[in-house]
Amino acid sequence: MVSTVVTLQARSAFREVAKAFGLAPKKINAIAERIPHLWHLGMRDNIDRTYQKILAQDQDPLTAQVIEMSRVFDGFPRHLSIHSGGIVIAPGPITDWVPVQLASKGLVITQYDLEGIARLGLIKIDLLGIKALTVLADAVELVRRGWRMKIDLEKIPPDDEKTAQLLSRGESIGCFQMESPGMGSMLRELGAKNLSDIIAAISLYRPGPLQGGLKDAFVRRHAGLEEATYLHPKLRPILWETYGVVLYQEQVLRIAHDFANLSLAQADVLRRAMSKFKASAEMATLKEAFIRGGVEHSGADFPTAETIWRLLEGFAGFGFCKAHAASYAVVAYRSAYLKANYPAEFMCAVLANWGGYYPQAIYLREARRLGLAVRPPHVNHSGREFTLERDDTGKVTLWMGLDQVKGLTEKTIQRIIAAREERPFSSLGEL
Repeated sequence: MVSTVVTLQARSAFREVAKAFGLAPKKINAIAERIPHLWHLGMRDNIDRTYQKILAQDQDPLTAQVIEMSRVFDGFPRHLSIHSGGIVIAPGPITDWVPVQLASKGLVITQYDLEGIARLGLIKIDLLGIKALTVLADAVELVRRGWRMKIDLEKIPPDDEKTAQLLSRGESIGCFQMESPGMGSMLRELGAKNLSDIIAAISLYRPGPLQGGLKDAFVRRHAGLEEATYLHPKLRPILWETYGVVLYQEQVLRIAHDFANLSLAQADVLRRAMSKFKASAEMATLKEAFIRGGVEHSGADFPTAETIWRLLEGFAGFGFCKAHAASYAVVAYRSAYLKANYPAEFMCAVLANWGGYYPQAIYLREARRLGLAVRPPHVNHSGREFTLERDDTGKVTLWMGLDQVKGLTEKTIQRIIAAREERPFSSLGEL
């Protein structure tokens, strides 16, 4: 596992310094509670104002000394922790490449964080769980059992009509990455029908495109209400699929390389500077080379090259990797396909895995909207999780799982299921 450096933030820095200076615990807690807990660049002024108010009310010189020293330690490394999902792969024994240590949880971690690992050229993979994959697997298994057929999600039609209708209506509750009201609205605005539309929707529904007006321009051009424009002919083959809008990090790489003749290494520095919010420091060093390359290599005039640079500079901080969006979109499309074609099995799998974006009640309401008869937990019908039951007429009933009953232990659930196999319960006394 990769280590991560845990740093002192404003509140924790104050607590550590105050304890070292011997401030009373009650006073430490009272002051610390006033310091903003979450920190980002925009909150720096807010923290400074908080300190000024504290000092205006507390004339104790020791408090002033603690606050002054805590400013010094703000951002200072405190200890190594375990990265949430980072795993390092080396071509030989890991100890031949990096120093390691035993974390308090018993896992071996590298003493270098992800930045150090990257500089060494080692491979770091973020391995994180996605519940949506379990939902897909469970839904496919329910279809196999209920319909006596096997679905290969690798081979589902890319232009399925039912799926297209579901997407264009934004009826995406339960579908990976597409559940929120805003995302449903985004799908309706685009008239989304296929994988490409989902990739665009996932990339557009982010703070940068939403606030910068890129989303509106893309939607208008996608609908044919506005013609796509390009600042230079060399941008057309790069931006045609997004109607002249810079949407993906891969497009930034190609513009820097094809238009400005920067090396791919320089282009990647530009991409990383954007994605890591370090635009002003790292991108400034590339600006001159970019504009000069645009003029000399692509024949652009100076104002055009500078405008294109500003376009990329404005892209800083919210650029999305298309490959990342595409991998998410594949799972999202498969979710939509199952919901459109096998709604009972899909909603059962979603509920059995405790939903996602919304509370359970919303998914139960969606199941009813799709025509399912939803029944509460029943000692003779319910399984451990949500289950489906079909009668002779084909009517489907969705039974809530016994695990939905608060306080019912796993052991008791198993005893109930085992006992009813011999004979269903007919009274409370039998149960």
